[in-house]
Amino acid sequence: MLTPSGDAIGFVGLGVMGSAMAERLIRSGHPISVYNRDHRKAERLAMLGATVVDDPGELASRSTLIIGCLLDTDAVQQVYLRDGGIIARLRPGSMIVEHGTFAPWLARAASDAAASRGIAFLDAPVTGGPEGAASGTLTIMVGGDQAAFDQVSPVLSTYAEHCLRVGGSGSGVALKLVNQLLVTCHLSAAAEAAALIEAFQLDPAVSQQVLNSGWAASAMLARSLPLVAAGSLESAGATVGGLLEVQRLVREMTTEHDLDLATFAQACQMFQAAAAAGWANHDPASLVQVLRAGGASAVPDSLGGSGASALERHLAESP
Repeated sequence: MLTPSGDAIGFVGLGVMGSAMAERLIRSGHPISVYNRDHRKAERLAMLGATVVDDPGELASRSTLIIGCLLDTDAVQQVYLRDGGIIARLRPGSMIVEHGTFAPWLARAASDAAASRGIAFLDAPVTGGPEGAASGTLTIMVGGDQAAFDQVSPVLSTYAEHCLRVGGSGSGVALKLVNQLLVTCHLSAAAEAAALIEAFQLDPAVSQQVLNSGWAASAMLARSLPLVAAGSLESAGATVGGLLEVQRLVREMTTEHDLDLATFAQACQMFQAAAAAGWANHDPASLVQVLRAGGASAVPDSLGGSGASALERHLAESP
C-alpha cells in the first residue's frame, strides 16, 4: 500500500509546469527520479538531487508512484500505453497521477489498462499556471478512485493549495476542458478590454484596479492587462499555440454532446488569427495584437472574419 513518506517517486514531463512541481517535491524532502525526452530539462533537477533516467520504462521500474505532466493526448498515450511503457513496467500496487490536459476517453482507457495490472491511474490536471506551480498554489482536479486519491493527496499538497476529487476516471480532464473553455473566453475578452483601454487612452493601472474590484474581475484580466501595458508579450510558460491544442479537445467534447458554444467559437477565432500572425509562441496576452492589427478584419475569412472590427466602428462613429 502506498504511503506518502515512503513512495519511490518518478516524475515524467519536465516542461515549465512539470519542472516546478518536481522541484517542489525535491525541496520538500521527497527523493525522486525524473525522465524527459530532452535531458537538458532535467539538469537543474539533477543539481538539486534528482536521479535522471534514460527512458520511461526505467523510471517505472524504480518507482511506486509516477507523477506526470505531459504535453498532450499523443504524449500520454505513448508514454503510458505503448508496449514497454510505464503501465507495462510498473509493479502491481503502484499509482500514476497524470497532470497533463488530454482527452477524457484516454483517461478512461489508461485507467482500465492500469487497473488490469493492479495499478491506480488518476487523471489530475491542474490550474494556476507556471506561477502557481512555482509557489505551490495550484488547484488540482482529480478523476479516479477515491482510495487512491486519499493516499496520494499528501504528496500532491507539496505543490497544490487545493486538491479536489471531482468524480470517476476522466472527470478531472473533463472539468479541465471546462476550465480551458473559460480561460479561452476570458483571455479573448481581456484582449478586447485592453484594446479599448488603449483606444480611450485610459491609465492601465487605474483601469485594472477598478475593473478587478467589481463584476468585471477575472484572473485572466488581472494577468493580461499589466503584460499588455508593459509590452511583455514573451511567453513565461503559457502560449497562444499551447491553448490551441486544448481548444481542439474542447471542440471535440462539445461536438460529442451536441453543444453549440458560440462565445467559445468566436474566442477561438482570435487565437487562430494570433497564431496565423506569428504569435503562437508568445504569451496569450498577445491576443491584443490581433485587435491592434484590425480586429475581426485581421481574422481570415476562413476563420470567420467579417471586415471592420466593432472597435474600429465605435471609434469611427465617436465625435
